[in-house]
Amino acid sequence: STTTNANLPPANPDTDGDGLTDEEEASLGTSIGAADTDDDGLSDREEVKVYKTDPTKPDTDGDELNDGDEIKDKKDPLVADISPETGVYVNNDYKFSLTLLPGMVLSSAADNLVLFNDDVNQIKLYINLDNNQPPNLPTPDISYLIGVGSDGFVYIKNSEILPDKTPYSSEYATQNYESVNDHIYNIRYVATKRADNHRANFETLLKSFKFLD
Repeated sequence: STTTNANLPPANPDTDGDGLTDEEEASLGTSIGAADTDDDGLSDREEVKVYKTDPTKPDTDGDELNDGDEIKDKKDPLVADISPETGVYVNNDYKFSLTLLPGMVLSSAADNLVLFNDDVNQIKLYINLDNNQPPNLPTPDISYLIGVGSDGFVYIKNSEILPDKTPYSSEYATQNYESVNDHIYNIRYVATKRADNHRANFETLLKSFKFLD
């Protein structure tokens, strides 16, 4: 009789079909039963062979954005957008950086809007870019006119206290600022509960805002 190899296992099995052999996955510490071990939106093979990210960590660079989202948003998953040590966020697309307040994290950065959240203190910081402001925004408690110094940092040129249309929340906003880099910025701080430190916190954020070359 003739012996065939039809029922023999493949020489290099890939149980989860992610493009890495089971042997490779064993050496990497990834799962042979899941194509995306760390559930970050990139297959184990993409992480290892294409992007050089860590297939066992959803956020290789530790900046609180997972690797798949960074690739989708055309960011570098190997370079932190937020420094874990200093809390400085850097956006190279729109050429600015700022130092986040404790507890504030990046929520999203897409479609001309960068959004930060502080869920504990119920604060959102919106940075609208190139006049991409949502319609029907409430009048802020205080409107700020900002400028930029020779060091690239924002300074407050003037502020105007406006009629309070939001008695149960605090809202502060800058007027549109057109930078020499041809981008237009509007920075808005919205707190859904009142606290005495909101104005000081917003002004601290403004003064940490820096335009990059």
